[in-house]
Amino acid sequence: MINYIEYTGKPSGLTNRSSAFITINPGFRTKSSWQEIEASLPYDIDGFSVISFWSLKGSTGLYDVGIGSSGNEVVLIANLRKEYFDAWQGNDHRREFFVPIPLKAGTRIAMRGQGRGSDSDTCAWCLLYYSKGTLDALQRYYGISKCLTIGANAGDLSCGYRFTVGASWSWGSIHQITSGISKDIKAFSIIAGFSDYDYISSTSTYEFRHELFIGPSGSEIRLKYLYYMYGRYTEGLYPTSNYFIPIPIKAGTRLSIRGTTARSEAEVNDITIYGWY
Repeated sequence: MINYIEYTGKPSGLTNRSSAFITINPGFRTKSSWQEIEASLPYDIDGFSVISFWSLKGSTGLYDVGIGSSGNEVVLIANLRKEYFDAWQGNDHRREFFVPIPLKAGTRIAMRGQGRGSDSDTCAWCLLYYSKGTLDALQRYYGISKCLTIGANAGDLSCGYRFTVGASWSWGSIHQITSGISKDIKAFSIIAGFSDYDYISSTSTYEFRHELFIGPSGSEIRLKYLYYMYGRYTEGLYPTSNYFIPIPIKAGTRLSIRGTTARSEAEVNDITIYGWY
């Protein structure tokens, strides 16, 4: 069998596929009802990508991906971040999130979401499938089946763990994300964003750098160096696909982060970590 990938829905034809448009509820900490995006997977898959590429009002939000029959959905991925973008500037801020979890043919997939402000919003989503065998080596090695979300913050102005980055390429202080993760994870992914409620209204782009650490306070060890670009009129940091980092971390490990930017003033970023196990 030839390995292949396939979209459900496509950007040019989503107007007649209502299941790919997810309306989020207004207010903090309130998820919308589940809305179907795939009635029945046509074949077994090794994983998939969740892609947001359009939003009516451009709002920042948190979305869940669930599986199961209507009324019996189980959360598969909790609190995927979608950034604000300035719709009037025409910046549809596409976000692609890679999910290395296999699913069986016939599985129903649904989504729900919430905003951070007083307005509801409608976001267009589609799924990109990786057919069975496409991620064969990854699945044999990791055997991933679940996701642990770390640092998501549904009640703040941001969507993730907020921290202040240093200005003019001076590192900010180290901020603790969690005192200890709750499970052993085999790998993890990262989504970062620009978390000030008022985005940088500028035609310029700016660089941001983050360092992710493990270990106790005062004895942190750098685990990962991350580089981002700020996209003008958005609250997103590029790249817009999530980092997939194949490093295992033991339960109880403390995670922390610091950051810096080329800007002459300190800014607030946020980060959410998705642990695969």
